[in-house]
Amino acid sequence: MGLAEPLALSFGALAGILLYLHWQARRKRAYVVPALFLWPSEPPPPRRHRWDWLLLLQLLALAALVVALAQPFVEQAVPRAQMRHVLIVDRTASMQARLGAGTRFQAAVAEAQRYLAEEVGAGDAVGLIALGEEPELLVPPTADVARVSQALGELVPYDSAGSLAQALALARSLQSQARGGFRVAVFSDFADAALPEAALADAKVFPVGEGDRNLAITAVEVHQRPWQPARDTRASVRVRNYGSEPSHGLLLAEVRGQVVLRTGFTLAPGEEQSFLTELLPGPGELVASLVADDLLAVDNVAWAWVAETRPLRVCFVSPQTERWSDLETLAAATGALRWLPRTCARNSSDTDVFVFHRTPPPEDLHAPALVLAPPPDGSRTRGRLRDVALAGWNSDHPVFAGWSPAFPMPFAQAQELVLPPDAVPLLWGRAGERTVLLGWATERQPRQVWLGVDAVSESLLAPDAFSLAVTLLQSLAWLDPREQPVRSWSAGKPFPVAGLGGAEVTLPDGARDRLPQAGMAYVPHWRGRYEFHQGAGSTILLVSAYDAREAAIAPQRVPASLRAGSESDGATAKQRVDWARAFLLAGLVALALEAWLARARAQERPV
Repeated sequence: MGLAEPLALSFGALAGILLYLHWQARRKRAYVVPALFLWPSEPPPPRRHRWDWLLLLQLLALAALVVALAQPFVEQAVPRAQMRHVLIVDRTASMQARLGAGTRFQAAVAEAQRYLAEEVGAGDAVGLIALGEEPELLVPPTADVARVSQALGELVPYDSAGSLAQALALARSLQSQARGGFRVAVFSDFADAALPEAALADAKVFPVGEGDRNLAITAVEVHQRPWQPARDTRASVRVRNYGSEPSHGLLLAEVRGQVVLRTGFTLAPGEEQSFLTELLPGPGELVASLVADDLLAVDNVAWAWVAETRPLRVCFVSPQTERWSDLETLAAATGALRWLPRTCARNSSDTDVFVFHRTPPPEDLHAPALVLAPPPDGSRTRGRLRDVALAGWNSDHPVFAGWSPAFPMPFAQAQELVLPPDAVPLLWGRAGERTVLLGWATERQPRQVWLGVDAVSESLLAPDAFSLAVTLLQSLAWLDPREQPVRSWSAGKPFPVAGLGGAEVTLPDGARDRLPQAGMAYVPHWRGRYEFHQGAGSTILLVSAYDAREAAIAPQRVPASLRAGSESDGATAKQRVDWARAFLLAGLVALALEAWLARARAQERPV
């Protein structure tokens, strides 16, 4: 038995007032005699005390009313209706943070297994949702609890992020089919700062994890420009302290077993710092690693790929070739361009990129193309202009990534272009009082770049034409259709695999998988090295596990009202029976009886 409002018992102090008033009334009692001579010389002996039934009824009525105000209740075990439970288990990267002798993920799985044993009754249905990049319904609601328990035991954490709000939405979508009660149970460290509190309004939560001590490698960047040899390249590694206290660590980076960076550091809370490597020894796999006493190790290693510069085969198609020597000099200076013979247009299979000068590309061209000074009678041009100065460029486009044209950049002649609907502007200039478009690019395959500047008539080797030469090289680098055999990637980010249908994938742990024939993307769940084998070719992914949402491992504060407490014992549930009305009725009956008795006593008193 319990009391919903125990403070109401303080009104029981009114009983003292009743007793005091009754005692005062007895002290002042008067005796009526007809004459003084009848008064005895000695007072009569004291009468034996008799209990006043009116007082007793008043005390009983007061006690019953006070208890009614305290709202007494009793809990009884009653059979409950069948329920549908949906368990959401967080498997994101932050769940791999250390917790005691294990991890947060292990603690969450153990808590979910306990929930199955203690909270799920006979005939209940249980579903299991795993929180990853996308919420996954591993087990639809079923009465086979052993199947859910087995799926929990086979669950492994990912090295990527996820959205708990999406998982909750998926869980609630299963409520419409529930015939009895419905409950969502969430087992997570609740490190997702983007989760609104209202999303957990009707869920029971089982928080796991504590602490925020974590250092993370936030990025590894190889500063290698197009055509730059790997041996002349440096890389930078960024590290951030996500904890609330200063942290110390040792940062290492190596390429092909050769250490290119070794440094100790101390970072204040929230501080991020970049560290620059030595010159890299050549192409290969760059591995950066942290040695630190933090709670999460998954973001302490990151990979990048230092590419090997390979010559780009360029077919030059033009009715005018008097500046061919300038193009050959430019190719020799970069060491990464190879101009094909003038008969290259007849055999396009040996060509990586086409350059059309004063010639429009054919409509059926299926290769990347750079178009220089197209004929003015085309639908994408408007005519030639003289004395055009560069006015601006699209610095956000990859063609100009990491480079800014030098001012001034005058052109003796330029072609005003028309921007197609599927293209973005690249260069624009000033012709008199007008701003004209001088270059645009299209992202659709095969890519194209159109420049209204005649790179043959303009001298590429003149001092004031340096920016034009760099623009030409940048455009060719962006048009390069060849993909590197090794690419750097992030865990949880879809990797396009169009054209790799049926390829065999070797996972970081050595296990093997096979892509579906019609697959368009592959999501790497874990950090490490992935290898895609198809025929004689192969593609390698070096996957790092950094994600800002997962690196900030400090758990959110979960409202106490949402924290799970045992509400049932499986086959039965607790039902509360309210006794306040019974005590109220008893108090009213006592008052009515007291009033009747007082009235009867008053009628019997002699006048």
